[in-house]
Amino acid sequence: MTSENSTIEPTSESGPQPETQLEPSSPSTPTTPNSPNQPDNLTIDPAPQSSEPPISQQFLSELTQEYQQQGTLSEERYQQLEKLGISKPFVDTYIKGVQSQANEAVQKAYAAVGGKETFEQMQQWATHNLSKEQILAFNEIVTTSPNMDAAILAIKGLYADYRQAQEPSLLQGKGSGHDTSVFESLAQVTEAIKDPRYEKDPAYRRAVESKLARSRVL
Repeated sequence: MTSENSTIEPTSESGPQPETQLEPSSPSTPTTPNSPNQPDNLTIDPAPQSSEPPISQQFLSELTQEYQQQGTLSEERYQQLEKLGISKPFVDTYIKGVQSQANEAVQKAYAAVGGKETFEQMQQWATHNLSKEQILAFNEIVTTSPNMDAAILAIKGLYADYRQAQEPSLLQGKGSGHDTSVFESLAQVTEAIKDPRYEKDPAYRRAVESKLARSRVL
């Protein structure tokens, strides 16, 4: 798990422009520099522009990766963030939140195949039985997809292949009345997931999952 910005024309800093000619004042109406009905303190000063560039998503990813590998961030990192006006407690809270989300995703992946032990066995099987291209395709889905459901579908698809290799009889067809359609490419899987019915219609979602279980696209 980007958006385009629209621009807004800046308002004039000088406020309403005075007329180039002044009418002579009436003898009965004295002129004053500022009328009480038109105060001069209602303008809004523009916010100062920051000289530092905004934090990029790549920089945040580097922080998270460093934290995952070392369990903390270097003092150099903290100093970089301090210069951007971001305190150490805020950084630690953010990274721990990201780590918590990652741990939750891992637990969902384990649950999709029946537990951590089964998942690790499936990984070992895949390492020795899938092609390099298939492994890269699977890894891309589970590490870069913004939709966790897409990653879970890929995991379930791999699990179906793993089970079929271990226990072929469990996934063999049991009659001509069963749906035998399959996905023939990862593009078809992605298209099915993007269909609005996938989020709203449980029956459609189950059909996609069943079809993926029959497919060998990874």
